[in-house]
Amino acid sequence: MSNSITKVALLLLYIAGISVLAQTYSSGFEAPSGRDAAVSNTGPGLDTGCTYRSGGPLEIDLIIPHYVAPTNENGYLLGSLQGMPEVLSLSMPVYDIDYDGTPIPEKDYVYFNDNPLGFLIGSNDNWVVNQFSVPISWIKFGRVGPSGDVIPGENKIVVYIDTASPVGVENWCMSVDWVALIKIPQIYSPVVFAHGLGSKPDIWDNLWTRKLYDIGIPWVSIRFPTGNFPSWAPVIASHIQDVSERWRLEKINIVSHSKGGLASRAYLRHQSSQIEVEKLLMLGTPNGGSEIADFVCRSYYTANFVARFFRNIAPAALGLGLGCRTVQDLTTWNMREYNSLSNPLNVDASVLAGSTDQCFYGIPNILVPTPSDGVVSVASAFALGSQTSNHEYPDSVYGCHDMLYK
Repeated sequence: MSNSITKVALLLLYIAGISVLAQTYSSGFEAPSGRDAAVSNTGPGLDTGCTYRSGGPLEIDLIIPHYVAPTNENGYLLGSLQGMPEVLSLSMPVYDIDYDGTPIPEKDYVYFNDNPLGFLIGSNDNWVVNQFSVPISWIKFGRVGPSGDVIPGENKIVVYIDTASPVGVENWCMSVDWVALIKIPQIYSPVVFAHGLGSKPDIWDNLWTRKLYDIGIPWVSIRFPTGNFPSWAPVIASHIQDVSERWRLEKINIVSHSKGGLASRAYLRHQSSQIEVEKLLMLGTPNGGSEIADFVCRSYYTANFVARFFRNIAPAALGLGLGCRTVQDLTTWNMREYNSLSNPLNVDASVLAGSTDQCFYGIPNILVPTPSDGVVSVASAFALGSQTSNHEYPDSVYGCHDMLYK
């Protein structure tokens, strides 16, 4: 739209009592809403009304929360990645681009993070969606912070208006409705950590999270409440849903220890989320149950029976009862029933089972069949058979149950 025509239009609006400053432009084109799109539809540089060169350049922030793969400290991807396209598509509806205008056509130039994309195209008084191919190397994606969270990438799109007109002359104006980078892929999978009974999320801090941070892979460490392992499954689901929304994920990996592996299996059994679990790693997980849990509960049943006749046994029975309620879900008979009712694992699952007799100062744990990690037998860890890739770890130190994650 030429400057002279706009002045007449503004005068008519003024006479009609319409506030020009309150007027904004809407393209009628709906912005992408999928998980694989990064969209900016509010903020500086957008819906500015028809803006001339003196009101520009238009500077538009495009925040990308997506985790794609390891990046440098600025959010740029590290090297070439298998499955990663060379370019992504940037869409932006723009208004009133008189690309073929006379005597001087409208030339509005677009930059992405200081890199030149090209001129906008369009027609007088119309909204037209422009698309540009943005090289991957120009884009700042989400990067991993020290706590494992993803720090969104901050990108800048700049539109220089009416660049062909002489200095001091303003012939053309334009506006941008929204901008969107679409079909952003996910190449690497973040990690969800699931600890075991009587443990805490910090068990993963000394080795696992430090290594992931160095590599550039985000993570979340779950803290479970008191309860049986099926009751932990919704906790896993909640964390996966949260990070998948914040980091725009389609897939994750789970690393679990002991009872956390059973909770992960329970999550997979009842999973309703569309987020794919790409890999599951279980460290010392009693997939076939725990003989120690059997001993605690059988001792309780015996003491509870005896306490009916000898009241002085009652306090011991009460203590064993509390212990049995804590581990009853881990008994071999409970896991035998659970395994018989569970669907096969439809995931790439691996089990690491410790194998050593040195966990209790060289004194074998007579409650647990050998070989074992001192708490969980190899036979129990491998109880799912061919559903899992099974690996025995015969180490006198790190083969112990509470050392497997170290």
